[in-house]
Amino acid sequence: MKVAVLLSTYNGGKYLPEFLKSLSKQTVQGYKLFIRDDGSTDETLEIIQAYMAENQQVEIVSAAGNVGVIRSFSLLLEHALEWSSFEYFLFADQDDVWLPHKIEISLSLMMRMESLHCKQPILVHSDLVVVDKQLTQLNSSFWRYQNLNPQYCQLNRLLVQNIITGCTMIINLPLAKLGVPFPRGVIMHDWWLGLVAAVFGEISYIAEPTMLYRQHDINSVGAKKFNILFAFQRMFAPIIFSKNYKQAQCIVDCYDAILKEPQYAIQLATVEAYLSMESASYFGRLMTTIRFKFFKQGLLRNIGLLLHLWR
Repeated sequence: MKVAVLLSTYNGGKYLPEFLKSLSKQTVQGYKLFIRDDGSTDETLEIIQAYMAENQQVEIVSAAGNVGVIRSFSLLLEHALEWSSFEYFLFADQDDVWLPHKIEISLSLMMRMESLHCKQPILVHSDLVVVDKQLTQLNSSFWRYQNLNPQYCQLNRLLVQNIITGCTMIINLPLAKLGVPFPRGVIMHDWWLGLVAAVFGEISYIAEPTMLYRQHDINSVGAKKFNILFAFQRMFAPIIFSKNYKQAQCIVDCYDAILKEPQYAIQLATVEAYLSMESASYFGRLMTTIRFKFFKQGLLRNIGLLLHLWR
């Protein structure tokens, strides 16, 4: 069993040592840590070099320039696959703290899923504890904090809304091979891998937190508490559906030949129906949304969704 941990860094010197310390405390060791820095100008590289001096299971992935988080993780995963010896891949953010059992319980569920779905692409993700920059708890569950239900991970729902947090993910080798390189048009790497898993394999989740999800001023994505005020603000904020359509089109473009196989007929029909909404009338978009259940999670989110379909 070979486990690769993929870490993309960028000016993470302030919090990176705490992440690396939490990684060293994992109940499962024997993993290899691949790190790619995306052009840091602070002390990040010095911290990495010091950690490498004390840990032999670390490798720097050389790729010059600032390419952004999506491309950086794609390069990391592609590099890890070149070794041809890794079976499982976890994604890490530089500013979080992993709980000691994260790798252990992620692997446990992954292997149970593989025993049920032999050789299929599989993604496993988990809940998170939301904390502030000092690691003071804001909420014991990111899913409750965001009013998310991880059971809604089917393709029709994921085309509209991502519920997978990349830093909690573990994916198996079939999904890794199928998912890279991440194409242009992908909104975020975790969303893309979730969609690929939903089309061709399985998604499962751990109903407990596996890490502390730090919130601070420079989070790439971050978490916002879901409440009535937040919901109404988002309800009337502009939604750029074109990004979702572009990402859905990537599925067709990347996997056109595979999707024509009979076992993927439903998945292809679902993606094509979603893409058809881009040029449809409001009534057509509404009917397609209802027929295929292209919904977000929660009443207020869906009221906002239906309002934006009018525009």
